[in-house]
Formats: sequence, C-alpha cells, structure tokens
Amino acid sequence: MSGKLYRRDIDWFLKLFDNHFCFSRYNDGEWFCMRILSGKNCDNHTFFPEMGKKLKNSITDNEVNNYNFIFQSSMYWGGEKEDIKNWGVCVDFVERDYIHAISRKYPNIFIDLMKILNSRKILLVGPYWLEESNFIDPDFFIIIPKKDCFLYYDKIINGIRNILNENTDMTVIFCSSMMTNCIIYDLYKEVDKKHTLVDFGSVFDLFIDNKNIKYRLNSNDRSKILLKYKKNELVKKKECLKIVIN
Repeated sequence: MSGKLYRRDIDWFLKLFDNHFCFSRYNDGEWFCMRILSGKNCDNHTFFPEMGKKLKNSITDNEVNNYNFIFQSSMYWGGEKEDIKNWGVCVDFVERDYIHAISRKYPNIFIDLMKILNSRKILLVGPYWLEESNFIDPDFFIIIPKKDCFLYYDKIINGIRNILNENTDMTVIFCSSMMTNCIIYDLYKEVDKKHTLVDFGSVFDLFIDNKNIKYRLNSNDRSKILLKYKKNELVKKKECLKIVIN
C-alpha cells in the first residue's frame, strides 16, 4: 500500500527535464472522476465512467513503479485516504503543482524553462486557442476538441503515437484535461527513456484572452500575474505541423 504525499523543491522538478520522464497530475477533477461521480469538472469536461476506470488503473498498477513515472496530487478536497486504502493505490504523489506554481509566482523561472523546452522538439496536445500563446513554440500541434476530448481518445492517442514513432527525443506537452493522464498511462512503457510526457494543465490559458477559457483565478489576481510578464513573452520561430482532431 502506498499513496503517500512527498515534497520536493522547484529545483528538483526542473532537474527532471535533464532526462526523459513522465509526469501526471491527479487533482480534484481526476479524483472525482475516479470515484465515478456524475457531472463535470471545473472546465466543463464530463466525468466519463470509462475515463474514471483508466485513471484508477494508472495509480493501482504496480508496474508503474518500475518506470520513470511521477505522479502529482495535492489532496485537499477530502476522502482521499479512504480511496487510497479501498482502491489499493500503489504510487506516491509529489504534492506541489509545479507548473502552475512556477508560472504564477516565478515568471523568470517559467520563461527560462520554456526557453529550454522550446529549444527541443515539442509536440503540443491541447485546444485551438493555444496557437495564441507566445510561451510555447511547438513543432507539432494536435488540436483537440475544447470540451469532452475523451470522446476522441483513440484518434488522439494514435496521432500522438504516430508522431513519437517517427521522431526521437520528443517532449510532449499536454493541455488536455483529465484525459491527459489516461494517455500518459497508456504510452509510458512505449516512451520510457525515449520521450518526455508532461501534463501542463491549463497553465498557458492564463496568458490568453479567449471567451472559451474558464480562468482559475479572478480578474484581479490574473492581472497581477500578467503584469509580471509584461514584455517578457517569447517569440515563435518554428514551422508547426498541425493536426486537427474532430
């Protein structure tokens, strides 16, 4: 039995990018979905039972401990200890949501990280409005539906798999809600030590004005963060191959 929380500093997280690894985030939406609850998460994505089963399988599979696979969860919404015991969770979770924390509190570190990642071969998986972000400069962009992308799971994962099979040393940045963790789990054995898969969540949304984005912060808090980035956005330089999933 596992399911413990542990803490590491930001330098530990940044150091991960020196090698290939997988990184998934299991917070309130993912956890409620694993409980097979009806309804939607805060971004209006449906809790599909099949997705909940996949998510639960990923944290109860003993084999993941044999791979460079890191799980994150904050666990502050209640009932997780019971779930961990009842489900037989076998992985530990790093507590800090690094990507969001860095982007909101440490703009210089976030910009430096994105410069490093943009110097590599990147596959971005996310909604169409990420084209407007100046922080990420992908070589490939799989554009997924803005809501309930899990309904297109097979098309999306096969598109990712095709790109990874035709390229080396890829970094896949996911901004694809709860489905992200299902895909990382289904691919982790195939990509081990060859590619990096990282759940970035909604981090880039903060910097984009679009009516379809549901911001996690109120307008005042968002404005304070944006002021820290004034004139510090990056410039896109790459030609990007776009694949639209519909």
